[in-house]
Amino acid sequence: MENNETTNNTKTSFFNGLFSDPSVIVDITKNPSKYALNFYNSLSTRNKQYIVYGAGVALLVYGYTLKNKK
Repeated sequence: MENNETTNNTKTSFFNGLFSDPSVIVDITKNPSKYALNFYNSLSTRNKQYIVYGAGVALLVYGYTLKNKK
């Protein structure tokens, strides 16, 4: 239960930081991988699975469209 509260606090602080200090957006554009990884790690396992499934479907659709272009 404590882990879930920590995750929620991390997500909340991440988004609050974006709105309270706009310079964070500039930092994100300078090093997007760091912030994306921090955000991804703060997600629950179920939400991480949704992202992985979505990426897999996107790759399948992309491969299918490339195949049809030839």
